[in-house]
Amino acid sequence: TIVDAVGPKDTEIVPVDPAFLIEHGVGNSDLPLWYPSLEPDPGMNCTPARAVAHGFETRTLTDTVRETLAHERATPTPNPDGTGWSRDREAEVLAAWDAR
Repeated sequence: TIVDAVGPKDTEIVPVDPAFLIEHGVGNSDLPLWYPSLEPDPGMNCTPARAVAHGFETRTLTDTVRETLAHERATPTPNPDGTGWSRDREAEVLAAWDAR
C-alpha cells in the first residue's frame, strides 16, 4: 500500500466520510488532493487513453506517491498560503470522528 511505501511504521489509515469532513469545515486547502464534494471528483474520472495512444506510460499510485515524496524532500515546495493541515487540526477532526 501507499502507507507501507512512504508512511511511518505507526501510520493508521482512518477512512472518514466526505460529508463528515465537509460538515467540519475541511476543504481542499486542508487536503489538497481531496475534492470537497459529495459528488465524484471530475478530475479523477478522466481516462489516460489519449496519452497512452501517444506513447505515455502510466504508473501505479504508490510509485507516483513515492516519487513525489522523494522529489518534495529533495526540493521542498514553498508553502506561503499554509496549504495542508497541522497535526493539531488532524487530531481535532479525528477526535470528532471517533466521538460520533
